[in-house]
Amino acid sequence: MYFAGAQGPILHLRFWRFILIVVVASSLSTAGLVLQNILRNPLVEPYIIGVSSTGALGYVLGLILGIPFPFDGLMTAAGVVLGFVPVYLSGKSPLKFILMGVAVGLFSSSILSLLMALHHQDILKTFYILWGNVDRIFSPLDIYILGILGTLALLLLIITFGLRRVLLIMSLPREEARAFGVDTDLYMRIFILIAFLLTGISVYLAGVIGFVGLVVPHISRMLFADRMDLIILSSALLSTVLLLLSDTLIRTLLPVSLPIGIITSIVGVPFFVYLLHRW
Repeated sequence: MYFAGAQGPILHLRFWRFILIVVVASSLSTAGLVLQNILRNPLVEPYIIGVSSTGALGYVLGLILGIPFPFDGLMTAAGVVLGFVPVYLSGKSPLKFILMGVAVGLFSSSILSLLMALHHQDILKTFYILWGNVDRIFSPLDIYILGILGTLALLLLIITFGLRRVLLIMSLPREEARAFGVDTDLYMRIFILIAFLLTGISVYLAGVIGFVGLVVPHISRMLFADRMDLIILSSALLSTVLLLLSDTLIRTLLPVSLPIGIITSIVGVPFFVYLLHRW
């Protein structure tokens, strides 16, 4: 139990909350950057894969079935994996990949809406998972899981950084990329898997936090042009700052505790419209 007057527990909560935000933010921004490059589409974000909706569907099924902690998280993980399989197997075409992700997301959202209509008592909990939530009491098991997933996210970020030249080349048309000696089919699969794992980590830890993976990579590109090394690092940093500011705004200026994804979407939607107008 954590008490408001206990300085130690408060610092404990804030520290692990900060780590959670760093992991989620850097995962989303890196996944968005990877997908925008390999699909050659500036309007793509991590949740286009469809795993956000299937992960939320798994979470809601866990609630309805009464699966206890910590096994309820396994339902979210199962939903993420099952949602990714048809998208991953949809083919090598960026267009087919995007369309399959949209189809999986819409189907999962429809089932999710049906379950919410049938089970009113779970709507509030579902609301927080659909809009993202970093507000929690960190048990030892939570910290253990966060450590494992945070380490995995760091390894994926390091791999992406190591493949930064290939990632930059993948943003070119396929024929031009192959002229540089890049096996586009192989690296397409590798980068899709990286984006999936990073998005799945974010959904598992904090639910659906929209537009971070869309907005931040573009800001980094505006700052550093084609310096992919700086773009990757700055995306992780800027996304962390964005989530920290959003979290601080919610806790200090608003009278109620809201999901963090609401703030990021308020910022992200106008930027998305601006990109859509330019594209």
